[in-house]
Amino acid sequence: MLSRIAKMKALFTLVLLMLTQTSASAQETRGGRLRDPFACLNIPAHLSPREIRRTLKSLLQGRGSEDAVSYCRIAELMKRVGDTRAESFYEKAIAADDAEPAYELFYADYLRNFRGAKRPLFARAERHYYQALRKSKQLKDKASWDVEARGRIERGRIALYQEDGLPLFYRGSDASADDGYAEQPYLFFSTTYRNARLTTDFESVDDARALTSEALFTSSRQRLNRALTADELEGIVREKGQFETYNRLRFRYRHLPAFDVFYKHRKINVAQITNFFAPNRFNDFRMNEVGFAVEKSFSALRHADVFLRGTYQKTFRKGLIEFLPERREEVNHFEARGAVSHFVGPDKVTLEAVYVFQDINPDIPNPPKRERRIAAATLTYQVFRPLPFLQSVYGKRFETRGLHLSGGAVRDTESFGGVDLRKRDYFFGAALRGLGRFDLSIQPTFFSASVTGDASQSHRHYRTNANLLYRIKDEEEELTVPEGATGLRMAFLHLVVPFKHDVALRGPAAFENVNVGAGLDAKFFSLGPRRTTFLASFRYNHQRFHNLRKNLNLYSLSLSMGF
Repeated sequence: MLSRIAKMKALFTLVLLMLTQTSASAQETRGGRLRDPFACLNIPAHLSPREIRRTLKSLLQGRGSEDAVSYCRIAELMKRVGDTRAESFYEKAIAADDAEPAYELFYADYLRNFRGAKRPLFARAERHYYQALRKSKQLKDKASWDVEARGRIERGRIALYQEDGLPLFYRGSDASADDGYAEQPYLFFSTTYRNARLTTDFESVDDARALTSEALFTSSRQRLNRALTADELEGIVREKGQFETYNRLRFRYRHLPAFDVFYKHRKINVAQITNFFAPNRFNDFRMNEVGFAVEKSFSALRHADVFLRGTYQKTFRKGLIEFLPERREEVNHFEARGAVSHFVGPDKVTLEAVYVFQDINPDIPNPPKRERRIAAATLTYQVFRPLPFLQSVYGKRFETRGLHLSGGAVRDTESFGGVDLRKRDYFFGAALRGLGRFDLSIQPTFFSASVTGDASQSHRHYRTNANLLYRIKDEEEELTVPEGATGLRMAFLHLVVPFKHDVALRGPAAFENVNVGAGLDAKFFSLGPRRTTFLASFRYNHQRFHNLRKNLNLYSLSLSMGF
């Protein structure tokens, strides 16, 4: 009975799509334009992947009309089942109605939002957004949907360049240059300012492990050779006031790889124990860093998307050498990062890997050999098929929602002469994006550390990390930008509630803690000739180390132009 109902439902859907397709093809009017290209987006949200494949098979076998709307609808259906042949049908839709900008827009949105491994297929998306803009400017007979199409083109272009920052220089494009918006930016400036009071550094997430490592080294036979007192343990837990500035120039030109040049300055107060014979005395940390990076996102044979990035940076830092906090270290940092993604039915799987090598040169007599190697991999499975409790993935223009599953590992080995400090992370998690206005994520993580030749310094922790996000203003509520609009507009405003709980599995339990907070994330974009995206974030966290009976009030603030 259920099988018969399912077949009737699929047959009804097929008939509905074909009737709509025939109706659309009958709407061809003066100048060869097909009316209402947005009709190809009207696909029932309840269709299962099996029903879509069955519908596609029937449409491909019995296609009678070959108009732009029908080609576009086939592309949209293919998108919903991860069929990369969607590209060719978007291109056929464009060829069938070459004057219509909306088909260029739909193709550009697909390349930006659904394709690409960790980054959109940038160069191709850029080309189709500007083709859409050119065609929009050349229209003589305005239709009712042209205002929406133009607004979505402008909003899509802003989203495409949002990570790049402030456009500095432009090159001519194929679009008619009757205003500055038709020119394509190729050089950008991005800047970020961060200020915080935390128990760890900005990028670090393993404060319980770091504090435990400090305590165990202090009590080891190389230093005090005794257990630490409660006051000494409590004193190791400190609030690190810190700030950072990061500035970047990015060059993008057509299909060439993007090229970055950057500078970073960081200061952290009470960052490091100066002398592990006196564990509650600290010194500050200073760092200046310059570097460059090259990255490229591309499609490989239309079956997989690939992202590659290589980075070199030179770091000058003070404050990490025990006993000699004013001595400088120079670090040559080499980093290779790559990702590959592929559709598995309607879902998307992405494998990301990174390898880092650091050659560390301390400015001290007869320094030990110092180097650090980090290797990490993450596998992400994004469930895009319809789920009854989540918003539809395919109505979105700025981010993909759905169920995201992930897992990975990190191996970090730092050498101090003949002694290695080994750190290992193993994590897995799930994120529900689109529970109405809410997102919910949870990520269990196992942290461990060991030192060669000293089993007493080995320890292991488990962390439960969860985040609840509420969209006060949802970016999807405004898909267009009014033509001629200027000023600063808010894209989204999110309330975030982070939570983490650290538990010791091996080693001392002194630094077990609970951390809960609240914060706001906001994104803005400016309108006018130099369209730029800004991010602002504020967090307050209360962290309690219950075994030490110590409470900390922490915060972080971030402002960035580009990101």
